[in-house]
Order: sequence, then structure tokens, then C-alpha cells
Amino acid sequence: MTRESVLDLTLVSPSLAGKIQDWIVLPDLGSDHYSISFTIAGNTRPLVDNPSLATAYNTDLADWGMFSEKLKSAILQEEESSIAITKLLDKASKELTKAVAEAADLSIPKRKVGARAKP
Repeated sequence: MTRESVLDLTLVSPSLAGKIQDWIVLPDLGSDHYSISFTIAGNTRPLVDNPSLATAYNTDLADWGMFSEKLKSAILQEEESSIAITKLLDKASKELTKAVAEAADLSIPKRKVGARAKP
């Protein structure tokens, strides 16, 4: 039996590319999707200065259909180009990041940060 192949991809900036370690695809977690796990080697400085910004979206209330539609639309609007050259890959990474953020802004409510929130 032939199994369909799926590309497992992690996009990082050039400054982080050499710091990715322990990259693995995690075993089936009871979903149609697999998770990717990796470590970013470096100093102990947090990757996000304000942890409340890391969970800005309330994914429990997300309109995933709308998110998917907006993301596909944004990606398809970009002209087709070969990404064999590093500069084009970096540009494609930035465009994908922007498309995901825009789709999230339009389809996922942001969490409300309370007065007692920890920084």
C-alpha cells in the first residue's frame, strides 16, 4: 500500500537556522495532524519579552474555516516563484508569517489581558 507523503517544514530566520536542534516529528497524538518538536539553542533570554503577547489569540473561539480561507487567499495572491534561492525563501517565509498573522487577526479573537495578568 502506498502512503501519501507530507512535507514536514519548519521556517526560521537566518539568524536562528543554525540553532535548531533535536528536530523530530512526534508520533500520532490522536489527530489527523502530526506535531513537530525542536529546540532552539542559545542563551537563556526568553524568545518573547512579554509572555502575554505569546498567547494573544483565544484559539478556543477561533473561526477555523475563516482562518483557513483567509490564509489560503493570502498565500494564493502571492505570485508563484521558485524558492530555490535563499533570498526568495526568506521572502516567502516573511510573506507566510504575515499571511498567518493577518488570517489570525481576522478570524481569532484576542485574549483580554486582565489587571492581574503576570508580565
